[in-house]
Amino acid sequence: QVQGQLIDSSLALLSIVSSPEVQWRCLNLVNLFLVEEAESGRYQVTERTMQQLLELWRRPEEGEFLIRHALLDVLRALVLMSCRSRSPRLALSPPLLSCCLTVISDCYAVHRGGNSTSKGGYEAGAALQAD
Repeated sequence: QVQGQLIDSSLALLSIVSSPEVQWRCLNLVNLFLVEEAESGRYQVTERTMQQLLELWRRPEEGEFLIRHALLDVLRALVLMSCRSRSPRLALSPPLLSCCLTVISDCYAVHRGGNSTSKGGYEAGAALQAD
């Protein structure tokens, strides 16, 4: 219960802070809490939160793409909560699935050399470089 509140608070902080380093730290905390929550809890991400993460994904980023790598870690942790081997297993929510498919689509468009519909589509190559 407490970890869920910490996750929500850290995600809410993302809309206030503008420094990439602070955003990365918030996302890193969220990832750590989600990994811990996946072992014992049932954190449910809201559609509003997924929209916020998608907006952060699409924001232009310079440098080493720290924010995008951290977002990928957060999305991976959320998806892993739906893994069949997890107990309790959460259903993959439509907002989470939609967000993941959008990120994958952006990455695929960059990989194919096409233009993505997102504002920061070119930077989506960070996801491909991460793997």
